[in-house]
Amino acid sequence: MALFSAIIEKEKISTSKIFGLIIGLIGIFVCFADKLGAAGDIISPLLALLSAVVYGLYTVLGRGSAMRLGSLKMNSYSFIFGSLALLPFLLVFKKPTFLFPAAVLPQVLYLAVFVTGLAYLTYFLGLQLIGASKGSLTFFLKPVLASIIAAVFINEPITPYLIFGTLLVIAGIAMVLFGDKALKRGG
Repeated sequence: MALFSAIIEKEKISTSKIFGLIIGLIGIFVCFADKLGAAGDIISPLLALLSAVVYGLYTVLGRGSAMRLGSLKMNSYSFIFGSLALLPFLLVFKKPTFLFPAAVLPQVLYLAVFVTGLAYLTYFLGLQLIGASKGSLTFFLKPVLASIIAAVFINEPITPYLIFGTLLVIAGIAMVLFGDKALKRGG
């Protein structure tokens, strides 16, 4: 995201931000290093990386649209066009598109309103305020928080890899947020 922001929006990325982003990225890989090695599957991490790259581009492009249209309209258009793009695949693979059991309606509404709608609305509002490079820091926190929530609710183990990776993520975030100020004070 920071790379796309530098290219598209000409946002300046300092050396401390670059190092902070690299440390954060390494931290994410360390968090899941034990799982990647055991599976021997390279396709999943590559698809996750591709997803992150595309999401970074979407965020940078979406930030400009959100500033012009407003976050609510931008998200509405994004969800409508995204749904229309997925519809042919759902039809081809004969997946339920418009009908689902009434018993799952509360879960669907929760996911639609809170997990997706409000989350993206506040995300793009935040990007308008703090910029893409600082906003990209939420990317590093998502897998760490997901692992912690999984440990609390479904008893997933907290591994030494997760602990060390989390420390690296926090160090990377601190470097992005405070690295420039620390360098100015020190030099």
